[in-house]
Amino acid sequence: MKESDFADIFYKAAQSTLIGSNYTPKKKANILYELFFNNNLEVQPKEFDHPTRGRSAFETDISIFENISKKSSGLYPRVIIELKTTITTHDIITYSEKAQRHKMIYPGLRYGIVASNISVISTKFFIHNTYLDFVVAAKKFLDQGRFEVLVNKLINEEIALSKKMEGLLMKSQDCCWYQVGINTNNFQDIK
Repeated sequence: MKESDFADIFYKAAQSTLIGSNYTPKKKANILYELFFNNNLEVQPKEFDHPTRGRSAFETDISIFENISKKSSGLYPRVIIELKTTITTHDIITYSEKAQRHKMIYPGLRYGIVASNISVISTKFFIHNTYLDFVVAAKKFLDQGRFEVLVNKLINEEIALSKKMEGLLMKSQDCCWYQVGINTNNFQDIK
């Protein structure tokens, strides 16, 4: 399957998952990776509420936004999903770096890769990843007609984790223990 076809399938499943919610999926959205002050102490880029690729923003495959205000610029990125057919070492290193940069602007952001033509995650992911929050080998789900179930679980869990991290960062929730864990699932575990 071509990456562009996979993007269409994923986007339709994301739309289906988010119908009637306060979240919106977008294809090829530009997401900021930096903000800075110029020598007049003005935030740059000035049009930070409408990021442009090549001007402090990277284009992403699928972005899940929360509608935080009635303004057109009131969309806050919660989850970024990069779509691949397979995953190379270069992909892991590149997207991990992009994830780090985006998270400097949107600290609760969740970022990962979903690959259409692989059934298992290669060890190279665990060796080279530093900032990606998830990776999914989706071939079996596509082959057996369970892809929408996978997308629904992935998006809803990642939104919940994004909101939880934001609560910690914005001091709306306290904790006395923080632990990063490893959550793995097999094909039969996703319901």
